[in-house]
Amino acid sequence: MGETAEQITVAACREAEESSARAQGEAERLVATAKAEAAEILARSKAEAEATVAQARKEAAEHRRRSQEEVTALRDEAQARMRALQADTETIRQERSQLLDDIREIATRVEEVARAADARFPPPGAAAQAEEAILQSGPAGEADATEVTATDEPTAEAGTRRHSPG
Repeated sequence: MGETAEQITVAACREAEESSARAQGEAERLVATAKAEAAEILARSKAEAEATVAQARKEAAEHRRRSQEEVTALRDEAQARMRALQADTETIRQERSQLLDDIREIATRVEEVARAADARFPPPGAAAQAEEAILQSGPAGEADATEVTATDEPTAEAGTRRHSPG
């Protein structure tokens, strides 16, 4: 049975081709499996990434909503404080104005009382000055100047009496 070299070579080539075909088929199957696994991993990763992004957007929207509510609440509180301050300022302005009016009225009354006191109780030199003025005006005024009444000069009793202005 002697196989010839040529037959051995042909058999070896055939075996090599079959082995190569099997290896090629196995490699293609492994590549296809790897590609399928990679595609599955990629799809899962993409789905997880999209879910993560969606959750992050949802959380960001909720955070933005809460922040806007806080800003609105703070703005409302600030405006309420501003209105209260403005009302207090207006009240103080009105009270100040009333106090100034009261002070002016009191000053006017004090001035009136002082004038009335000056009119009732002239200073000590005022009677002499009035007398001189009358004397200088001539003999007709002399009779008037020498006549002194109780209202022209204060007495000790008049100084202790209380007079109400009015």
